[in-house]
Amino acid sequence: MFKLSLSQKNVPVLLAVVLLFVLPLIIRQEYWIYVMTIGFYYAILASTWNVMAGFLGRVSFAHAAFAAIGAYASALTVLHFGIPPAVGIFIGMAVGTVFSLFIGYLSLRLRGVYFTLSTLAFAEIFRIVVTVEYEYTRGSLGLETPKLIEGMLSYVPYYYVALIMLLGTVFSTYVILNSAFGLKIKAVGNSEEAAEALGINSAKVKVIMFMFTSAITSLAGAFYGHLIGLVSPEIGAFDQLALVIAMAVVGGLGSLPGPVIGALLLEVISEYLREFGIFRLLIFAGLIIVTLRFFRRGIYGALKQVIWRGEL
Repeated sequence: MFKLSLSQKNVPVLLAVVLLFVLPLIIRQEYWIYVMTIGFYYAILASTWNVMAGFLGRVSFAHAAFAAIGAYASALTVLHFGIPPAVGIFIGMAVGTVFSLFIGYLSLRLRGVYFTLSTLAFAEIFRIVVTVEYEYTRGSLGLETPKLIEGMLSYVPYYYVALIMLLGTVFSTYVILNSAFGLKIKAVGNSEEAAEALGINSAKVKVIMFMFTSAITSLAGAFYGHLIGLVSPEIGAFDQLALVIAMAVVGGLGSLPGPVIGALLLEVISEYLREFGIFRLLIFAGLIIVTLRFFRRGIYGALKQVIWRGEL
């Protein structure tokens, strides 16, 4: 039976959650509330990518593509069928889940670099299709889509929606990883051959988790589209994926709080580096190199060693 327990090492996590809830009352600046909301979006993507790469040992290059799938599916249903955006984001989630079942079934039987290359091929095919197609997706111009909360000038409601989505993502992941199924995930991540020797259906485990992470990513992408009011191929571009990977690695791959810390930290830093344009990616690449060289378990791993000196 899954149990929640409050211990001394959980107190900083709870304090961080409380701080995030009261933060809009502290900063009172719409611009930074918007930045934090975008940070939550990236934190969701980094957290779900971390599940596949950090726990299951499968590096997917289709992560940003699923965010774009959710965004396009939601935008198209809202624009063509008059469905409220609040319903559209769940349609985007459902469409992304269906795509992930198809892609996962075909590619997750491949091992090593072949799986990674297959997801990269899928992501590029999807990006090219939505870019060259104009009648429905308007190509590189993108789709103007209604906001999630029409008439709302403040980003505070979006902030709390994104925060709740992020907390739900982290909590659901925590529950799964600490369940009986979570033991299978860790077994497959450590050694797929050994897991299969123990009778674990590794293909089934990988497909289920691929669908789980893709569903949440598609939901986040749909929310993002209705947050900024524009859905374009840029959502699924490779530089977006590179940013997500940087956030997960810098924060701490293979941990739950790590990608969240990395996403929020790099999103704030990126606002100060906008004047460097695309060279921001080079700076983030440098951060990854420094992190892997001096903090192999990421920022969270370093903090945990100093504060808790134990396992979370």
